[in-house]
Amino acid sequence: RKVQRVQRRQARAFAGWKERSREQLASKMREQRQLAQKKRQREEEQVEADWGEGSDDEADAGAAEAQPKPPADAKPAPADADDIYADDSAQTAPQPQPQAAAADESEPEPEPDLEPADELSDEEDEAEAAQRYPLALTRKMTVLDNVGGFAAVLVTGLRPMLVLVGAKRYARVHPIRVPVRLPLALQPADLPRGADAEAVGLLTSCRPLVGAARFHSSACERGVVVLTQAGTLVVARLPTSLRAARGGIEFDSPWPVRSIPVGTTHGGISTQGGVAFHAGSGSYAVAAATPSQFFIREPNPDIAFKQATDAANADGRAPPAARIVIPEYQRRNLQTTSAPPLVPRFAIDLLSPETWETIDSYALDEHEHVAAMHTLELESAQSEGGRRALLCVGTGFVLGEDVMSRGRVYVFDIVHVVPQPGRPQTNRKLKLLYTEEIHGAVSALGELRGNLVMSEGSRVYVRSFNGDTLTSFAFLDGGAWVRAAVGLRNFLLVADISSGLSFVGFQEENPARLHVLGRDAHARLPVECAEFLVLGRQLQLLAADVFGNLHLFVYAPHDVHSFGGQRLLRRGEFSLRSRVVALRRIAADTGRQACLAITASGAVHAVTMVPETTFKRLHRINAQLVHGIPPLAGLNPREFRAVPLHQRQNHAPRRTVLDADLLVPLYAHGPVARQREAAQRDGTTTDRVLRDIIDTESAFGIF
Repeated sequence: RKVQRVQRRQARAFAGWKERSREQLASKMREQRQLAQKKRQREEEQVEADWGEGSDDEADAGAAEAQPKPPADAKPAPADADDIYADDSAQTAPQPQPQAAAADESEPEPEPDLEPADELSDEEDEAEAAQRYPLALTRKMTVLDNVGGFAAVLVTGLRPMLVLVGAKRYARVHPIRVPVRLPLALQPADLPRGADAEAVGLLTSCRPLVGAARFHSSACERGVVVLTQAGTLVVARLPTSLRAARGGIEFDSPWPVRSIPVGTTHGGISTQGGVAFHAGSGSYAVAAATPSQFFIREPNPDIAFKQATDAANADGRAPPAARIVIPEYQRRNLQTTSAPPLVPRFAIDLLSPETWETIDSYALDEHEHVAAMHTLELESAQSEGGRRALLCVGTGFVLGEDVMSRGRVYVFDIVHVVPQPGRPQTNRKLKLLYTEEIHGAVSALGELRGNLVMSEGSRVYVRSFNGDTLTSFAFLDGGAWVRAAVGLRNFLLVADISSGLSFVGFQEENPARLHVLGRDAHARLPVECAEFLVLGRQLQLLAADVFGNLHLFVYAPHDVHSFGGQRLLRRGEFSLRSRVVALRRIAADTGRQACLAITASGAVHAVTMVPETTFKRLHRINAQLVHGIPPLAGLNPREFRAVPLHQRQNHAPRRTVLDADLLVPLYAHGPVARQREAAQRDGTTTDRVLRDIIDTESAFGIF
């Protein structure tokens, strides 16, 4: 009887748990249907804007409304019944897991809570696309004999692609983005002339293509005509394929490359400040430099005081107070040699996006070097959204090792003005909103909740900007030299050249302060750049050291090895064999995020996170190909991307980063028999592996 009572109790508990699971599943399905309905309504509004308000459009809309609609609880069917990308082995959608954490599956590690944007899977997008637009979505290939001097094949569908074969006789696959311009009735009335259409939001989201054909006329030579699924006919052609060094676009490369000769009046560009893009005006700010002579300052304070007194009397100014020490940067140059060394003299140049010439310039003081320059979204009461894109510049004075360091912070706005006669591109100017001299070089700038994050020597300050002044309300003691400060929501990532990486939390009220959540206390990496990697609700920290190595960390306070979150856990490493000068996080049209790593050798590397199931599948395929195919010249391809032994920080290497430059040529570009054999050994299909590679590369669809 006791056994029967226990069994009945367990049966009731199981029935209750099953009922609750059914209710949760039903609630989740209702939420997904509501989100899909809202998304469908937005797309229908955009379709109406593209088609206009003609009588034929109204008749088509009435006919579409008269057709029977599927029930609300029906699951969307795939757009193509013979979908070659369907994976029968995967029955449930896996939870997103960072790529670098796939090798450690002993226990799950909670990550900082980041709510992802609501989006549907690729199959649901294709199913909704088939119901949303009047034209059927089909994937087909169109051979184009001559498009801009290339033999081309255009692949239509949800993700259209253009395959080009040029003089190098190598197939180059480039994704196609065909945005549709908003009608004049929907464009803002106060739109500035010459503004970037994509930056100000005049271009709607890209449309799938349903058809393509060759097009050649006097107005569009060797072009192509495509039809979007919304019914818009687009005629386009490739730009004239000149050499990239002369300003043309080179398509015969893995990524389209355009090298623009900058029309500055100076001799070079700073490697620290570089270039900053201002989306509101569509212009570029460049930290330009020209060579100038360097002299040491007068070392004797008595002679410097006498020189300052004589200069004040000659100019009719009040002489300095008695027994005051004249600062080194205010002293005169000491002529010690007839051939002084040359040092850069910096200025902030504003470039026009039309002609790429300098339309405005702000000269900095002598020996003032640009250390950081970014366009940041700061809080502003004058703007409608509450924030405004401002150009922030941090500088430092270099006068020698025996002179105390100091710096400045500048806040610029790019405003529209009346252009010069005959030069319509000069309709933008730099407007200085605020400047302040600081006791220390400003080597890092960032944005955190609409506030300015800046480093002053070894300290990090959070300052609010009210239009005419900067007010500090939180600070953090750093190490020796802060090289990067990157903000994401209430989190701040601080990279120091000696103290390594720090993951910091920001508390806005009661009181406002910065508190360190975790440090890379075990390794002490000499970090040069840092950035966040985000996939859904998962977060990882990407750091680049001075040796050209990428390191992946995770914040896991519930892991016993992290000592309550005080230590950041290492999750992977990857060697680029060149010093990383910048890390930039971008978002593609698909909603995926990626990080670009720019090296001193001129290479651009892309890093992204993939789901756990995708990583496991590609990792097994990669291991088969590496061990089964003889490498070129007997070299070890995996050891090439491993961190050298003398640069490791007393840790064992982890194979949690996949090299796409190794996997894609060996599998996607290899023989079909090799693809089928590797997929069968892994227990999957060739189409599934190729789909994983395509989905991973879709994170870089912005190019």
